[in-house]
Amino acid sequence: MVVSHKREIEKYSSDLVKRGLELANRLNYPEAEMFRGDSQCTEKMRKSTDRGGETDSFTDKCDLLIVEDEQEFRDFIGLLIQRNFPKLKIQFAGDGLEGIKKVKALKPHIVWTCLKMPCMDGLELIELIRRNPSLKNTKIIVCTYYDSKDIRNRAFELGADRFLNKPIAHKEVLSAIDSCFMVGSGE
Repeated sequence: MVVSHKREIEKYSSDLVKRGLELANRLNYPEAEMFRGDSQCTEKMRKSTDRGGETDSFTDKCDLLIVEDEQEFRDFIGLLIQRNFPKLKIQFAGDGLEGIKKVKALKPHIVWTCLKMPCMDGLELIELIRRNPSLKNTKIIVCTYYDSKDIRNRAFELGADRFLNKPIAHKEVLSAIDSCFMVGSGE
């Protein structure tokens, strides 16, 4: 049943990406050109975040850590944020376990996480971040397909700063990142 559910989510996610690309192309948004074609998006993301071939080095400075198991979505969000906040240093993790290791090593200003991931889910990740006193000022943005009140409330109880639902509008992404740098945002 879990495997069947995961396949449904993967198919739904893939369909959403395709529909989003089709809509962006049809509406001819000026910024849509960066999202035309998955391989193009992925290649641009890699080029924009490459630091001498070490895109995920634990020694680099990190302003934003994106913890997301869906690589296409991870690349899409990273590219969107990089395009609009070009000075941010962005790193990536493919699951919660890799995410917590990078959070502890890099101490990013912002952690962007989904909830359902292999190895460690986003709620566990939030809890571990909030338990660490040296990470108390880290902002946490949750982005997920699951929008039950219980999950949303649990994420906030554990210490999430923002909760966004997939599919997500560009404005929501940019607003969430921007709010993490506002004066009086706990820094």
